[in-house]
Amino acid sequence: MKSTSKMMKWFRTMTLATLGSLVIEFVLGIYTALFVEFPDTLVNGNAWVWSMKDSPIILTHIMVGTLLLVLSLLAVIFAFITRKTPAVVWSVMGLLLTVVAYLAGSIFLGNVEQDAYSFLMAIGFIGSMLSYGVAYYLTRPSAA
Repeated sequence: MKSTSKMMKWFRTMTLATLGSLVIEFVLGIYTALFVEFPDTLVNGNAWVWSMKDSPIILTHIMVGTLLLVLSLLAVIFAFITRKTPAVVWSVMGLLLTVVAYLAGSIFLGNVEQDAYSFLMAIGFIGSMLSYGVAYYLTRPSAA
């Protein structure tokens, strides 16, 4: 019983870390959408090289996104260890939506003229944020 309680604390810690990272990711994404302009000289709209060399904001956005993948995976691992259905279901959903957002962002950087992928990245973000928020709420300690 104590082990499960300890794992639940770890799960909730991972969930909070993921939510905090999602807030940072949101700020970086909004800043990018509002203030970063991709150059017209990109070859076939491919912004990967430009982003890595000339845009510290987008590079940081990518790094935080990668951190989110790791945190999401850790949350799923701890959720399975706790064997609590709400933790497992909502953390798996959060991981899947994080992967959707990450892949959509990667495809978007491959061709910045395809705005649908930027939109899909935002939808994945919102779903991930909701999933981890629900997971954190449903796994709160009972009052008893």
